[in-house]
Parts: sequence; structure tokens; C-alpha cells
Amino acid sequence: MENNTKSSNGVDVDVKKLPLSEIELSVTISKENFEKFYDGALARVSMAVEVPGFRPGKVPKDMVQDKVGVNEVLDEAARDAVGDTFWKTLEEKNILPINQPKIQILTLSKGSPLTYKAQVSVLPEIKLPDYKKIAQKVLKNKQEVKVEEKEIDETLKYLQSTRASHITVARPAEKGDRVEIDFQAKRNGVVIEGGQSKNHPLIIGQSKFVPGFDDNLIGLKEGEDKIFSLQFPSDYHQKDLAGQNVQFETKMRLVQKVKEPELNDEFAKSMGKFEHLGALRASVQEGIKLEKDKKEKDRARHEAIDMIAKETEMEMPEVLIERELNQMIGEFKNNATNMGLNYEDYLTHLKKTEDELKKGWRGQATERAKVALVLRELALKENIKPDEAEVETEMDKLLKQFKSTNEAEQSFDTEHVRDYTRTILKNEKVFQYLENL
Repeated sequence: MENNTKSSNGVDVDVKKLPLSEIELSVTISKENFEKFYDGALARVSMAVEVPGFRPGKVPKDMVQDKVGVNEVLDEAARDAVGDTFWKTLEEKNILPINQPKIQILTLSKGSPLTYKAQVSVLPEIKLPDYKKIAQKVLKNKQEVKVEEKEIDETLKYLQSTRASHITVARPAEKGDRVEIDFQAKRNGVVIEGGQSKNHPLIIGQSKFVPGFDDNLIGLKEGEDKIFSLQFPSDYHQKDLAGQNVQFETKMRLVQKVKEPELNDEFAKSMGKFEHLGALRASVQEGIKLEKDKKEKDRARHEAIDMIAKETEMEMPEVLIERELNQMIGEFKNNATNMGLNYEDYLTHLKKTEDELKKGWRGQATERAKVALVLRELALKENIKPDEAEVETEMDKLLKQFKSTNEAEQSFDTEHVRDYTRTILKNEKVFQYLENL
């Protein structure tokens, strides 16, 4: 499809739609109009030209052209002309670009029209399905949330453990004891990465070490050593250790009996404003239910928006998929850092390159980008947007984490965060709208 326009200001524009939500602008700037850009470029260039007997900017045009060359002036004029006409054309035609344009100058000479082509990705045309029907079907049939007595008991058991006292004992370690150990983990006589620690605390039977590690500590007294070997699981996250035999050299430094407080009314009172154990149980039950309700709400929301996105028709711009992939790589790097892993080393362990990760994630990235566009389109269609007062309230909460506005501005781009906050609030309102249909 092409859209041809002939303007009155000496600029002719042909707009051609390309696949994957790209457009191509073919622009012709009349000779007379381009001459104005040329004169402006020449005047700017002349400011840097030094000719004896003339002040800066007062050198005759012919002398400037002879000194710097017509081609340099033409290049300056072309940059000015493209920068001016390209963005004005997008504004006039209400075209929203989502990346920087690829510009190709077709004809450029003094005393002639300037012609160029510009290719740019734009937000795609979106044809939504019957989203109200889909939302009603999914969101009105959320699963009923129940809290089992076992879940309450497990939470109370955890609360007991947080208030436990540790009593040093002079006996062999038993399951459930808190101990502190020195250890080295070696493969082929070499300590593995992260495979040594001193005075390392753990509860026997509750550690996240290799299966069998805790069992080998049972029976050890303070000061005793033990050497043993274990085979790492075949699905261990560090691929170079998966299925491998590793030797552990351990020394028991401390053995402590764990004494948990009795679960009664007094314990409940120690946990806050609870008159008795029944009140604490009720509070725990309510907390678990709130958490489950939120998880179910999030699950239903994701199902609804995924179904709407699946039935939405659009041509996904490649630039948005690539942008989403880069976002996913950033999240992956942060996760690796949070686990104390070097990103490049982690890739080596996974036996993957970054390009291979992107290739494997492409489908997921496409879905994420599509959902974001669907949420944006729903907000536009239903005229949903947050009040600026709401945005400022959320921004204030964030800024309170810093000593001053200057410190916050040095830490992040406040306008970018404001736009992100606005999008999050808008999406929340879209989901609320769908839930209330």
C-alpha cells in the first residue's frame, strides 16, 4: 500500500508499507527548498573558515565553497534537510517510530532537488479479538483458594524455628542440630569453585548441600575430622560437576542443640498482638490465603491476557522482539549475579553462547512483546490511563529511598522511571477493567 502526498512547502512524500510493520518514506525536496538548507549549511560552515582580511562568518560564499568544497556543504545541507523533513513528515502523518531510521540519499547535487528514502519500524496495526468475552470467560472462573491445616502448621513450625535458642553441647552431632564446620570440596585433588568455607553454619538435615552431605556429619564431635566422597546429582546446576565424584574434607567446629519454644499462648503473645495461639493461627491462615489469592489472581490475569494476545492479529516488528530479547538477557545476567556467579562463567557451565540463548528464547520474547502491545492497545481503546497524581505518589515512594533528589537523579533516569511507573499503573488499570466486566 502506498500513500502519496504532494505538499505545498516543496516536499513530496510517498509512504509505502513494508512487511513486519516497517514503512518506507520516499522524499523529494524541491530545488528551491533544498537551496535554503544549502544556504544555511554554507553560513554555518563559513563560521569555521579563516581567510585573511575577513572576519569569521563574513567570508564570501564562493570563497567558502572553494576552501571547504561543495560536497562538504552538500553533506551538511542534506543532514539538515533530512532531519527537518523526516520528523515533520512522521508528525503530520501521525506515524509512531520505534527505532532510528535507515536513511539512503538517492540524489544530492547543487541546484537540484534532494531525494532520499527512509526506512523505519513503527507500532503495528492491531486487530483485537472479542477481548471482553475472553476476559469474562477466564477471570470469572478463577479457582477457589483453600488453606490446608498442614500449611498453617508448617508456617507455625517455621516461626518456632526463628525463635529457637542454640545450646552448645559436648556430644556427637545429631539430625536437627545446628553445627559449624570447616570444609573443602575437591575434584581430582583441586578445590572446586566455591568449594571451601570456614565456620560454615547449617542445620543437619536442612542444608542445601549435595544429598548425603548432612548424613556424613552425624556422629561427629567438636574438633573431629572426616573425609568422605559424594557423587553430585546428574542434573546439578553446575554442569561440569553433574554426575562427578567430589571428595569432602570436613572438621566439626561447633555442635549446638536447637531448642524451639513451645507452641502455646505465650509463644503467640511473643509474636505480636495475639491474645492466644488461636489468634496467631487465624492470622497465619489469613496471610496464607492472601498470598494464594494474589497468586491465583496473577495466574488468571496471565491466562486472560495470553489468550487475548494469541487471538490478536498484528505483524510483530523485529525491533521489538530484539528489544525484548535484550531485556531478557539483562534479567538473566542479574539473576546470575544474585546467585554469586560470573555471567561468562555461567554461560560456559551451560555450554551456551548469548546468541544461542536468544535463539532459544525468541518465541517467549515474541509473546512478551505481543502482550505489551495488546495491553497498550486495550488502554487506548478503553481510554484507560493513570492520573498523574498516582504516578507522582509512586515516584515519591521510590525517591524516599534516597537522601536527596540529586542522589536519585545520579542513580537512574527519573523520566525513564516515571514513564515505566506510568505504564505499570496503566496495565494494572487495564486488568482491573477486564476483571470488572
